[in-house]
Amino acid sequence: MEPVEPTARLSPDGRPRPGALRCGPGLFRAPVGRTGRVGAVLSVVDRATRGPVAVAVALGVFGLAGGLGGRVGVAVAGGYALFFGGYCLLNLWACREAHCALTGPGFTAVGVLGIVAAAWPGEGLSWYGVNVESIAFLVVLAVGFAFERALVARTGQPTSCC
Repeated sequence: MEPVEPTARLSPDGRPRPGALRCGPGLFRAPVGRTGRVGAVLSVVDRATRGPVAVAVALGVFGLAGGLGGRVGVAVAGGYALFFGGYCLLNLWACREAHCALTGPGFTAVGVLGIVAAAWPGEGLSWYGVNVESIAFLVVLAVGFAFERALVARTGQPTSCC
């Protein structure tokens, strides 16, 4: 795929063209959209990853992980964060939602660290418990959506294809 010239991303009045990613260098391309298998997967998973249902699912998963405690709880919470990171990365590729540029890698890192902490021998990563993991998850979520809000305020255009 050829890189797009910086001026091609902007309309004559200096605003980003519709469909162009507005969240960072090297990521400018039109979204592929929610078509085919990717669209089908995202549409099904959306039900559990957006809105009040997502809050309830997250509270349930982190509550279960906290109840299990120890390495098992950290692994459960880490698996959930990895799932969410994968979803955000796929959504970034398909729709170019700005927050996914931060939440995808962020949730993935939180999840990988959780899985590593659960599997790490000894007490070296014992500080990374379910509470730390859930706080890191919330921080990544807040930073991602603050970034998107700032971007929308600056450009005046939503950054979603949903």
